[in-house]
Amino acid sequence: MGSTRVDLTVMEALHDAFRRDLDTLTRAAAALGSDPDALERVRLGWHVLADQLHHHHTVEDEQLWPLVRRSWRRSPDALDVLDAMEDEHELVDPALAAVGEAVRSEQSPADALDRLHTVVRDHLAHEEAEAMPLIVAAVSPRDWDAFGAKQARSLGLRGAAEFFPWLLQGQDDIRTEKVLGVLPPPLRWAYRRRWQPQWSERNRVLVG
Repeated sequence: MGSTRVDLTVMEALHDAFRRDLDTLTRAAAALGSDPDALERVRLGWHVLADQLHHHHTVEDEQLWPLVRRSWRRSPDALDVLDAMEDEHELVDPALAAVGEAVRSEQSPADALDRLHTVVRDHLAHEEAEAMPLIVAAVSPRDWDAFGAKQARSLGLRGAAEFFPWLLQGQDDIRTEKVLGVLPPPLRWAYRRRWQPQWSERNRVLVG
């Protein structure tokens, strides 16, 4: 396979954001009944996480993994890894649904969150260990850039104004600057002056 220099910073930040939100929700669920903000934190945090996780996995299944498959179509071992990624997504969906049902019915989501946390944690670790190296080893910078541009068009300005503040919540300065580097200067300005402050205000129970 040809060499490549694709930058997986955004993908790595996404994985850490999922872990962050699952940790926050697990703590909030454990505090139900003792913390007056816990119920709002669970409801709001759950809807944000569910939307982002569902979108991420849809993009992977419909666009990213087919792109990677083309480069590894002659490697049964690599194709087995990509099959496993899609199979693991099938485990995430019912785990997501179980948490959503508990939240909607105002029951404790603690047990369902524990299950979701385990499923997502194991999947992310597997993806990082075996699938992300396949991207780095085989996807060309041109194809990776085209994939990113397609995601940007799909996201739009309104989606970006939600996605980037959520993604970068709690991330360190070095990673934040690297992620923001995918945006043109006017949108980096918009992130700092508008998107991030407005998102933090709307979601202050999650960032306070």
